[in-house]
Amino acid sequence: MMVKKRTKSVVLTVIAILSYLSLVKVFLDAGGGDLYSSTYPPSPHSAASDDYSSRSSFLSFYLGNGNTERVANAEGKYTITASKEDMNERKSEMIMGEEILNKADETKRKSDEAKEEKGRQNEVYYTKVGRKPASVHLMTTQEVAKGPPKRMKRSEGSREEEEEDVGKERTPGELLAPIPSTLEVEATLAASGVTVWVDGKQVYESVNRTMVWLDGMYRLHAGVHLLTLHQWTGRVLRTANFLTWQPETSRQLAAALRDAGHGRLLLLLASPEFTMYLSEEVIQHLSTLGSHFARVLARDEAWCVVAWQGEGLVYETLTTAHHYVADGDAPPTSLHFVIPRKREPQCDWYRLEDLKQRVSFCQTYDGYGDFCRCHQLPWSPRPPRHSLLDDEVIPVAIATAGRLPLVLRQVDQLRAGPGGDTTPITIFVDGACPEATALADLLQITVSFNTKNPAPRGTTHRVNQHIRYTLKKVFEFYPEANFSIILEDDLDLAQDFISYFHQTAPLLRKDPFLFFVNAFNYNSYTHTAHDPSRLYRAHGIPGYGWMTSRSAAHEMLAGWAPLNQTGVSWDWWVRARVMGSRDMLIPEVPRTRHMGGGGTHISGFDQVLFSSQPLNQDAEARLDVGSAEEGNYEARLLDDLSSAQVVTLVQHPCQVTPLPTHQTNKTYLIYIYQPTEDHYHFSYEVVALCLGINDRDIHENLRMMITFPFFGNQVYLVACPNSPYCKPGGRRIIYKGTEEDLIIAKQNPVLRPALITKYATRVTPHQDPSLEFSLENRFVVDYTVGGMEPAVWVSEEED
Repeated sequence: MMVKKRTKSVVLTVIAILSYLSLVKVFLDAGGGDLYSSTYPPSPHSAASDDYSSRSSFLSFYLGNGNTERVANAEGKYTITASKEDMNERKSEMIMGEEILNKADETKRKSDEAKEEKGRQNEVYYTKVGRKPASVHLMTTQEVAKGPPKRMKRSEGSREEEEEDVGKERTPGELLAPIPSTLEVEATLAASGVTVWVDGKQVYESVNRTMVWLDGMYRLHAGVHLLTLHQWTGRVLRTANFLTWQPETSRQLAAALRDAGHGRLLLLLASPEFTMYLSEEVIQHLSTLGSHFARVLARDEAWCVVAWQGEGLVYETLTTAHHYVADGDAPPTSLHFVIPRKREPQCDWYRLEDLKQRVSFCQTYDGYGDFCRCHQLPWSPRPPRHSLLDDEVIPVAIATAGRLPLVLRQVDQLRAGPGGDTTPITIFVDGACPEATALADLLQITVSFNTKNPAPRGTTHRVNQHIRYTLKKVFEFYPEANFSIILEDDLDLAQDFISYFHQTAPLLRKDPFLFFVNAFNYNSYTHTAHDPSRLYRAHGIPGYGWMTSRSAAHEMLAGWAPLNQTGVSWDWWVRARVMGSRDMLIPEVPRTRHMGGGGTHISGFDQVLFSSQPLNQDAEARLDVGSAEEGNYEARLLDDLSSAQVVTLVQHPCQVTPLPTHQTNKTYLIYIYQPTEDHYHFSYEVVALCLGINDRDIHENLRMMITFPFFGNQVYLVACPNSPYCKPGGRRIIYKGTEEDLIIAKQNPVLRPALITKYATRVTPHQDPSLEFSLENRFVVDYTVGGMEPAVWVSEEED
């Protein structure tokens, strides 16, 4: 009898060991699947085997029908916590790479311990970072719903004070105070937003920014929240929220990750929905840092990454919700870790006497990339000179809300071109900012702070008031200047940016029909921008790099958009209420390119178009200013219209291209029915989509006429019946678009930059639960909109 018992015990032990080894093999083998397949790949373990059914039951027990929380650390220690839908039911844990807990005994023991912790239902796991202990704690849904733990007391003060604390100088007493050897960071992450605490003090919060936008409800706090912390003090150096559910914003996130200083502590918190346009560049950067989950993400999941820039992963968590219909919500999660502080690296160039000021700046602030690069001698901005181009003082005013790495880039671009190093530059900052003072000292330029902006942060009114402040102050700072150039910080500049404005200044001075000069052209794309010397007259909005005179600035300021006007943007207000019938100058080839996007004013979808626009590459371009004089321009315009070949849109212009896509040395004229600039007239929007020009609006027109060179052939698009240039001669040649035409055009946009969308969704692996265990149960959605070539052109003569 005793022998039988011993034999039975040995058999059970062997079975347990084999089951353990089999599960470990499942986990290790599952990591190498094809993550980019359009369907989740068949498991390498799915072949018939003796233990397949038992493994399926075992995994199903752990995965359940609820949420799964995964934690990984730098050493590859991997913890999975699975829970049922009913949060009152006990949780089961698995610690991969070390041991598999006994399902019955351990679950019961942990449940009893949890009840004794006054509501805390999760175990604290201890793993290793380097050689010192650290910890991760994941909160349950109920805990997150109740709010942060008592030790996470919210700091006193307003949201504005918290924002201004980023980059704030510390007092001598604070600097001399003893610093603990460890750094404690806590964060909560849910569909409603994120909150972060460092050493018990709340340092970041972005919650409840859900609003009606475009065609539905959107969470403007969703996306990837990035915090950069100083590795020794724990001070927050930078914060930003990247709306990666919109295109183009991932480009900005990639730049922020790339430009973070070596050794900085990066904290990324991604809340649904953030995967729609998460770029390969971001995924590659995080994978290089040691991320375990960057390549296996799916929609509507919560993801947190903690890493040392350039040195590797600290911790990573991924919370998935299985067997549910995606609705934009992911299970709430929380991160709590304690890690050793690190001393800042000492770069070789820190010893150079003439770079001592730069050393102090780079140790205090972050996000400046090569300007503070440690492993090589950093680049230095060109110093200003004292002579002036053409003896004309045209100061540049850079308006910013505090995105100072962008300002640094602009200053370098300004000084790189002809006349740039002799042009006075002033930074106008919305709010107090010690970082701006330090940067201005390094660059040897003036800085001014708008500390009395009456509008709330994050509103259109705030931007309106800061541009007003900038326009007013720049002429006060330079009383001898007749003109000033206004810049916003999210623009790339052509090499001849300063030269462009110096060449157009004489015409702005003497032409009473000109109100300002723009460096941007909304209808400029690779197939509609050829001649860098050509200028156009139009009626539009100032923006994206513009120059105005002192007298015109006084007019604008006197009639500025009031604070009590809801939803009004300063530029559109100037066009509607101040500009009157006067014109602006715009270049055929732009001298600026908008590089922002990812918000409510300029969305990431708009930015796809802006990013595809050309930027002049000829640093010595000479403008044909004489042709832009009012009399000369009108004479040329009438001459072109009288000799132009009228194009009749018989078929849909997206299905049959109405214009040649090669140079013919001819001028073409298209009449459309567009009584006003309003969108409910479909004609302009249809033609714009089919010809690959700006379809957002028709605002940049000259008396309801738009002109552009389509593949080198000048085209005039005249809106009838109210344009003075609408003279069809009684023929029925005016194109009147319909709503059906617009639907076809939106489905078949021509010459549009490709909008590539790629994301994954979790699917239920009915055949092999190990796919869900290893996060291979992904169905990848991959589609492209736009990028279409024009249809074959058929001339009227050939008909």
